[in-house]
Amino acid sequence: MNALIGWRYGTSTEDLLTGLEMHCLGWRSIYFWPTRPAFKGVAPAIALDRLAQRKRISCGLVSVLLCRSSPLFYGFPRLMFLQRIAYLYDCMFYAGISVLVVLYAILHAACLLSAKSLTPKISDPESIWFLSAMCFQHVMSFLEFWWASDGSFQQWWNEERFWWISNASCFLLGTLGAFFISIGLVETGFSVTPKNSETDNVTPYKITPSPLFTPLVMLVMMFSVAMVTAAALVINGGTESFNYMCGELLCGTWSLVILHPILSQLLEVRKGIDMVSLSVMLPSVIGTTILCVMVNIYLC
Repeated sequence: MNALIGWRYGTSTEDLLTGLEMHCLGWRSIYFWPTRPAFKGVAPAIALDRLAQRKRISCGLVSVLLCRSSPLFYGFPRLMFLQRIAYLYDCMFYAGISVLVVLYAILHAACLLSAKSLTPKISDPESIWFLSAMCFQHVMSFLEFWWASDGSFQQWWNEERFWWISNASCFLLGTLGAFFISIGLVETGFSVTPKNSETDNVTPYKITPSPLFTPLVMLVMMFSVAMVTAAALVINGGTESFNYMCGELLCGTWSLVILHPILSQLLEVRKGIDMVSLSVMLPSVIGTTILCVMVNIYLC
């Protein structure tokens, strides 16, 4: 293959770009899943390395969407319609899901701060459908994970947690990085991710001075302030307030459960705040303050 067409570089996801070029040149691909695994690898044990790896992948995929070989318009007429849809899905998925997840999280925090609710009252029949949809989605996610990898519940929960953390951190920053690359503000770079299978005496989610942790710390602060504010409003308002805000409180609690590794470090003064860099804490405090001020001005 290298002698015929060569590898296509200029992006950190050169495998996808090369495959796209091959399909546009008329090559055909087949689905092959051998009984014996063809490749095995070791994932990074530390969250910073995993986030950096996923940021590089998401940045590369979005950069393919924005380059001259974009599957939006490249490869007519040899690239089939379903192939084009598949490439577009790969290139747009991380960008779309990360922006929606972050906006949805900020919206729920704003609702908690302003005592407003996007979810039905707990006494309404619609709340049964809301709770059933949440439970069904997570049950199906676990069954799919168990069927595909024969993994345990703890393994599924670790992957589920890291998926949501990735959406709020590396996928979002990777998408922004791809836009900056497309307009020439930064250049495409590639750094090899350290991979270590030894997990003894390692804190997986240790907060380090990296922009990848800034959105996570900011969300933890937002939801912590929002949950305390909403709890005080519910206590003062009584049963009717709890009936109205129960769904939002459930969503806020679930968000803090997902972000618990970050929250636990912030709550431990000696092991958390003292070790969190100012470059992470300062933007997080500023972002939380801006959200509280905007909610107080426009929603209260």
